Amino acid sequence: GSGCFLSDACPGGQVCVAAACVTAFPRTYRVSFDNLRLSALNGAGEPWDVMGGLPDPYVVLTLGGAEVHRLSVLADRRGGSWREPVEIALEADSDLAFTVYDADPEADADERVGEVTVPNLALVVRAGGFQGMVPLLPEIEVFEMTFVPR
Repeated sequence: GSGCFLSDACPGGQVCVAAACVTAFPRTYRVSFDNLRLSALNGAGEPWDVMGGLPDPYVVLTLGGAEVHRLSVLADRRGGSWREPVEIALEADSDLAFTVYDADPEADADERVGEVTVPNLALVVRAGGFQGMVPLLPEIEVFEMTFVPR
């Protein structure tokens, strides 16, 4: 392929790997979860924890409905970044989703904050990732993920 530095320099359907434009799919990507920030209160307008404490978020990544990776719990924090990149093989039509949970050891089950399927995976991968608000999930104020082709 032609020389490149960023994937947006490559023609459609290609990404930049080692200064060369190569096909985007099928390909393994390193996916990183760079930033998450939850709202001060949960969806019911109440404190996240029974005793009024902060949430304990973690993220589950699914591909085609099957869990492929579970990030560690960020204890007593409204969010942060994980330094746990996961390598995952993706196709152009992969059904990639993330679900944010609040770990709650005192309850019967962890609280499901929300799930988002990555829209237009090919576009997101070429852009190098996704960042911003999740409009249908007000509890998630910010969520960022990065895709690096391998």
